[in-house]
Amino acid sequence: MGGALSYINPLTVSGVCDFIILGDGMEVMDHVIESLRAYEGGCGRNELWRRLSENPCILVPPVDIKDGKLVRDLKIGRSLDLNGPYPVHSAWMTERGAFGRTLLLELQRGCARSCSYCTLPQCFGKMRWRKFEVIEEALEKITARFDVPQAGLVTPEAGDYPFLPQLVDRLIEKKIGVSFASLRLDRLSEQMITALAGSGRHSITVAPETGGEALRFGCGKKFTDDLILEKLAMAKNLGIDRVKLYFMIGLPGESEEDVAAMTGLCRRIIAETGQSLTLSINPFIPKPGTPWKDEIFCGKHTIRQKYEKIKKDMRTIVKKTPQLRLTGIKEAETEFNLAWYGYNESRKLAEYIESGITKLPESDRERTRTELGRFM
Repeated sequence: MGGALSYINPLTVSGVCDFIILGDGMEVMDHVIESLRAYEGGCGRNELWRRLSENPCILVPPVDIKDGKLVRDLKIGRSLDLNGPYPVHSAWMTERGAFGRTLLLELQRGCARSCSYCTLPQCFGKMRWRKFEVIEEALEKITARFDVPQAGLVTPEAGDYPFLPQLVDRLIEKKIGVSFASLRLDRLSEQMITALAGSGRHSITVAPETGGEALRFGCGKKFTDDLILEKLAMAKNLGIDRVKLYFMIGLPGESEEDVAAMTGLCRRIIAETGQSLTLSINPFIPKPGTPWKDEIFCGKHTIRQKYEKIKKDMRTIVKKTPQLRLTGIKEAETEFNLAWYGYNESRKLAEYIESGITKLPESDRERTRTELGRFM
């Protein structure tokens, strides 16, 4: 396996995988294919594991883990040259897929910011982006062969892509609708909103993270309430009339005033912009590879108290009362537990599932933290 989890904590699935490609997979794909072809030719499973384990960017649990501990240092790929000979866009578009007839264009990886709760900066490497010419060439080739009604721009933060204005102009010129994987309020531009509205969209999703400005700045989201109001008013004037706001509770240093400030901020947004709001509220999960990885998870009792306060406070907004989407407490506990799984917990979970046991093994956060230190 591979993918996003392999950058953050590949040990979570180490108990059920023959091998895990760590991080950027394209650089090791030739070695993987060569090894698998040898296996198909009859070399045997043990020889397959041996061959794969020759590469430091491939974790092979049967070889690399003994008595629940890693026995060699490994490397997570975080430096792939995105302008190299690698796929730029998704391989297919189909109404039966999760993204329908949307062509996914990967513009960049990594992040130059330092949000304290986020896995992107440390786990996914420095910010790397594709040149506009590379994206343009790929777009020209695929639109010459297929009808592309919609393009989804895959980035950690669309506004940080240096060639975004040129790309959006080119997509509009080709009459291709635009959607963004991520929007950061302080980078939200009139061009981006106009492109969304022109694609038939009437809503955007942004993440203030918390109601209190000081705590928001501490998270790494360095924008004020006034800037939030300014950007959402602009969106309203350009045809966007619904906004989804992401908030977290249980953040390090959070006060009762910070929780109450969510309602105050929402009240201002509704009164001053007329936007209809949906709030997605999620407990803070300290995750590997983040500045806040060692912080506490507040637990179900505290989460429940904060949820009740937020629901009570939001009901005082009579006009356009925000809709609330609260992450389930059990779901949050499960996410925290899985985030810190090591090999032993992963193996035990597989055994539980095979035996029909529905509970989750408890993670050993300290042990997993030590083991993750073996990944460079």
